[in-house]
Amino acid sequence: RKCDQMISGSVDQRVGQAGRILVTSLMVFAAFTAAAQNSVQFIAWGDSAMADEDYYGASKFYAEALLQDGGRMAIQWKYAEACRFSNQYPQAAEAYEKVQRKDMGRTYHEAWRWLGEMQLCAGRYDEAQKTWQKVKQKEKDKSSIVSQRADNALSGIRMAKEMMAAPEAVDIEHLPEPLNTYDSEF
Repeated sequence: RKCDQMISGSVDQRVGQAGRILVTSLMVFAAFTAAAQNSVQFIAWGDSAMADEDYYGASKFYAEALLQDGGRMAIQWKYAEACRFSNQYPQAAEAYEKVQRKDMGRTYHEAWRWLGEMQLCAGRYDEAQKTWQKVKQKEKDKSSIVSQRADNALSGIRMAKEMMAAPEAVDIEHLPEPLNTYDSEF
């Protein structure tokens, strides 16, 4: 009897172990399948949010899509655009830089320009200066809007650096209630 219990017990154990292996394998397969569908779904949700002008929401959906399928330049561009429109300048600059590095201006011609804008908005003046100089160098038509914007950005960077080198003492005073409401941003 003891021998029968040992044999049947070991068969039960083997069947249980095989069942666990099968379930685990199915779960791993389902996770890989779901990840591919989720990336597409997150992109669709991001596109929908962009169409609704919910740029912050779109940036979150595209960020999730990038976590699942990070190498796709089209997703990085969409993420950069959503971050730019939702004033997430450091994240936008990082994404535009990745796009520019991969694309080299073949598909996304404005990546350099928007990278420079986002670096300016984030206060990264040294990086922005290098970027705007490249924009100006790559722009063939020196009278174009982009070339003029590069000139303006470079002079603005010079002015900002001068002002930062010699800051003025300023007193900021909170004015009475009718002027400063709770809805005021500044």
